[in-house]
Amino acid sequence: MLNAYAMQITHTDDNGKIRRLSLPSVNPSTGGFQFNFKGANEDGVEEMPLTFTAKLDTSLVSGRQLMEWVIEDGAA
Repeated sequence: MLNAYAMQITHTDDNGKIRRLSLPSVNPSTGGFQFNFKGANEDGVEEMPLTFTAKLDTSLVSGRQLMEWVIEDGAA
């Protein structure tokens, strides 16, 4: 059994724009991590389904207890 942990998912597009979702406290569900690598002869994007439950972290300030969503331009 896994204990609660923090999770951060980051996506950077071709223009350098960054989208980041941070969850300070999550519990994974049974079978919550699946690494499904496709064959070398298959087109498409690799898939990695995640199943979890986010929990409030009441030690954080109001508005950030469940999640934080950040979008950065990425232009230098």
